[in-house]
Amino acid sequence: MGALVIAGSAGAERDPPVPGSDPAWYEPFHVRAAAHARQDLAARVSAGADAIVAPTWLTHRRALVQVGESRRSREWTEAAVRLAREAAEEGASDRDPAAPVVVAGVLPRLKGGDDPTPGRRPSVSATRSADVHQIVGMLADAASDAILVEDQADAAGWTEAVTAALASGTRTWAVVEASRADDAVMLDAVASCLSMGPLELLMGIEASVEPDTAQRTLIELATAAGAIPGVWLRGALAAGSAEALVRGCLETGAWAMGLADDATPESVAVTRTAVDAVEADKQSETEARDAAWLDQLASATHRASGGRALWLGDRVLTRLPEGFRWTVAPLSDIAHLPARAFRFAAVDTPGAELGPIAPLLDDGGVIAARGPAPGFPAEIEVLDVIEGPTVDGMVIVARVRRR
Repeated sequence: MGALVIAGSAGAERDPPVPGSDPAWYEPFHVRAAAHARQDLAARVSAGADAIVAPTWLTHRRALVQVGESRRSREWTEAAVRLAREAAEEGASDRDPAAPVVVAGVLPRLKGGDDPTPGRRPSVSATRSADVHQIVGMLADAASDAILVEDQADAAGWTEAVTAALASGTRTWAVVEASRADDAVMLDAVASCLSMGPLELLMGIEASVEPDTAQRTLIELATAAGAIPGVWLRGALAAGSAEALVRGCLETGAWAMGLADDATPESVAVTRTAVDAVEADKQSETEARDAAWLDQLASATHRASGGRALWLGDRVLTRLPEGFRWTVAPLSDIAHLPARAFRFAAVDTPGAELGPIAPLLDDGGVIAARGPAPGFPAEIEVLDVIEGPTVDGMVIVARVRRR
C-alpha cells in the first residue's frame, strides 16, 4: 500500500463553542449538528482520504469544564468515534473492503496551565497527566483504529501522551513539529518513545512551505529520530504546488500526507491526486525494473538444469521462470530451509550476502542475486554480471563449487 492520505479537521471541529441563539451552543459540533458533521467526514472519505480523524478535539474534560459539561466527556468522545466510523463506511461504499478507512481519535495539544477547575487542585503536571490518561482510555475504549497525539507544549507532555497511547495497545501516530527537528530534548523524547513500540511519527509543517524545504526538514528529522515520519500539513495546500510538495516528501520516504486543519473535500482531492500521481510514477518505475529483472533471471536460469528452485525475498513477482518447482520464502527464513535441496536460487533482495545461501544449493547449483552483493565465499564462483537499465537492475550470477 502507498502513502496514506489523512484528513484532519476543517474548522468547526476545533472551534470552541460560544454562547449564541442556539440553545445547544455548548455542545461540540458533532453533537450539536451530527448529520452535518457526518456528511462532512464522509465527503472527505469520498474525496480520497484513507484515514479520518474523529472530532475529539473538544470532548475531553479540560475542554468541557469550560461549559460545565465535563460529565459528558466519555459519552461525547464515543459519539465522535462512532460518527466517524459511520462516515467512513458511507464515504467508502464503493472502495475495496480489504482496505478500510482508518478512524483515528485525536489527543489534542493540552496547555500546561489552562485548567480552570475551581477550589483546591493538584499540580498542573498531575492534572495534565490525569487528563492524558483519561483521553487515551476513552479513545481506546471507543475502538479507535489509531490515536493521533498532536504536538504538546513540551517534550515531557508529549512523551507522557505518546507513552499512554502506546500502552493502550492502539496504533499510535504522534506529531513532532518541524521547528523541533534540532531540539535535543525533543529528539531524546522521540528516541525514547520509538524504543517502546511501533510508533509512527508525523512531521508538523506549514502547507505553504517550499517543497525543497519540506524535503530537507523531513530528512533532518528522519536522520535525528532514526525513523522517517509522515507529513502533517497545517493550513491550505495550494493546488499548483501540491504535487511538487507531495513528490518531495514521498520520495524521501514519508508514509503519510496528512491535512491537519484544512481537510476540506477540495484539499483532500488535491492531495489524493498528487499522491496518486507520485505512486503511479513509482509503480511504473518498479514494473520497468521488475521486467528487466525477469529478463535477466531468465538468462540466468539457462545455466541450471531445472528441478527445485528457491525464491528468496519479501515479495513475489506475478510470474516466475518456468521449468522449476519453486519454493518461496523471505530471506529471514534461510536458517529453516533444507541444505543442498535446490538447484537454483533467485535472491530478490539487493545487497544480500550470498554466503549463507550457498549451503542451500546442491553442488553446481546456480544463484541469481539482484543488485550488488558483498564479498563471496570461496565456494561461490561468479559466472556473470548482467547489467540492467539501472544500477539496482544488476544481476550477479554465480555457481556453487564445492571441493
